[in-house]
Formats: sequence, C-alpha cells, structure tokens
Amino acid sequence: MDLIFIYGPPAVGKLTVAEELSARSGYGVFHNHLTVDLVRPLFSRDHPAFQPLLEKLRLDAIETAATEGLTGLIFTFCYLPPVDLDFVGSIVERVESHDGHVHFVQLTASPQVLEGRVVGESRLRFRKIHTVEKLKRVVAQDFWTPIPGVESMVIDNSTVSPEEAATRIQDNYGSQTDNR
Repeated sequence: MDLIFIYGPPAVGKLTVAEELSARSGYGVFHNHLTVDLVRPLFSRDHPAFQPLLEKLRLDAIETAATEGLTGLIFTFCYLPPVDLDFVGSIVERVESHDGHVHFVQLTASPQVLEGRVVGESRLRFRKIHTVEKLKRVVAQDFWTPIPGVESMVIDNSTVSPEEAATRIQDNYGSQTDNR
C-alpha cells in the first residue's frame, strides 16, 4: 500500500488537497478529524486516555488498510514535534511491515493565508478550529518543522490551487497515484 501522508498546520488545506488527490487516484481519504470526532464524546482533549486512543485507532486503521491490500490511502495530520515523532514512526513501521511505502507531503502557507482560510464554513463540518484567535494560539506551537528522518515533498499552499497541489503530488510520486 502507498500511504500519502499529508501534514501541516490547521487551515493549510490538507483535506481539500487530499480530496482532490483522492478523486484522481481512487485512494481513500483518512481524515484525522474522523478519529477526533469519534473520541471526543468519550474523553476531553486533556483526559489521559484521549491521545493514546486516537493514536491506537489511527494506527489500527492504517495497518488494517495495509494488511488488506489497499492500493493506496491518503492520511491528513497536524504534525507537532517532538510529541508526534514516535507516532509517525509507528505509521511508517506498520505500513512498511506489509511491503508498503509512506510518501510525506508537507503543506505550508503564510499565517495570513491560514487566518483567511480558518473562518471558512467548510471547517465547521468537522468542528475544526474556525476562529482566528484560536488559530493564533494553536499555531504558536511548531507546526512548521518538517518531520525529521523522512523525505517530505513541500508545497507552499498559499497560492496553489488544490488541483495544482494534487498534480504536483502525482508528478512527484509518479504512477503510484495516477488513476486518471
């Protein structure tokens, strides 16, 4: 299985690019908020069980996809160093243990672009951050550092359309994502 791992700060366009890439490739989209929405009714974000359960659900789903022979999957994630490094390593380990490959794509955008996007109505569908004030608090953390130890394709998503970003990803990873 080929896992396209799209990461970057909130409001950078991860889901929008993933959906465009999915439409072209036929790969499913495993949007990280799906698990957040599943766990949130059980535990608050500050509960000690919240993060471990999120990670378990995500890892199990990705490994099952690899085990069952899916051709590809697109996963979106807000990578925060250094706390998420072990989780990323676990994803790579699980995919590669089933002869799969993980392809990393880091989306970036200027803070001004993020602030313009965060108020978009589409963000309410998944109860994402949707105010500039909350975005500023969250991105004060380091969502800008690339994942160490892996090669990441970097796309400045400030002025690139989702279609162009998907084309760049397909061009970079070749026929693996091309089912047009």
